[in-house]
Amino acid sequence: MSVAALAGAALGAMLGYLNASIVSRVVIKALEATDRSQNETERADYRARIRLFWAIVHGVFIAGGIAAGYALGRWLFG
Repeated sequence: MSVAALAGAALGAMLGYLNASIVSRVVIKALEATDRSQNETERADYRARIRLFWAIVHGVFIAGGIAAGYALGRWLFG
């Protein structure tokens, strides 16, 4: 395992987290604006779904960033 690939993976993880944070913040703000919950139970369910969305987005973006960074570091620098 090369140092360049590991550095690329670390950089990819950081960029993935940053990207996921920006994207999820924008999307969650839009989702909260469209919330038509009529009682506290519906609101709690809606918030739980938003938290699940947040976790999935962060997982996918960070994992994708790690994979892309690793591949790019290995491809460019061996």
